[in-house]
Amino acid sequence: MFGRFDQELRYYSKKFVTCPGLRYAYCMDYFDGLATAIGRIHIVVSETALLRVYLPGETWSERYLRKSDHPLIVRAKDELREYFRGERVAFDLPLAYEGTALQCATWSALAEVSFGSTRSYAQLAERAGSPRAVRAVASAVGKNPLPIILPCHRIIRADGSLGAYAGGSALKKKLLEREGAVFQVRS
Repeated sequence: MFGRFDQELRYYSKKFVTCPGLRYAYCMDYFDGLATAIGRIHIVVSETALLRVYLPGETWSERYLRKSDHPLIVRAKDELREYFRGERVAFDLPLAYEGTALQCATWSALAEVSFGSTRSYAQLAERAGSPRAVRAVASAVGKNPLPIILPCHRIIRADGSLGAYAGGSALKKKLLEREGAVFQVRS
């Protein structure tokens, strides 16, 4: 059991960024909002990485310190503005997320789905290394802490229909249309 825990700890340490030199210390997180074509989104960062993106209408708390001039917030806002203007197809931001091994593998696989393309939940499960865990992968997609940055809106059902989205199906459709992605609208 200890060996397995040790392996998982190493896995997470590669995926999750902590404050340099502070093993168990509290790290301050910062946030700011951004008006976009889809509504106001909120960005949360640590000193070293982007932690969370809240979509319009998503419940979030202001337990973070507002700091609109934080270098990572400025950079994330610039890249998101470029994305919404159609000038950016991929993001180049340091990311930090924490979850189960399957969630982390799923979120990493999301980053590989290119602009304007879509994948099914089954294809994503295959890419995440768990081809028989389609429902678990779909659950991980629904818990994605970095929507748009890790493009969960590009994951659709096997029949080509949209499927669920944390921001709602109308928002998912709008994002896919902005990217020129092919999907089927079903009632």
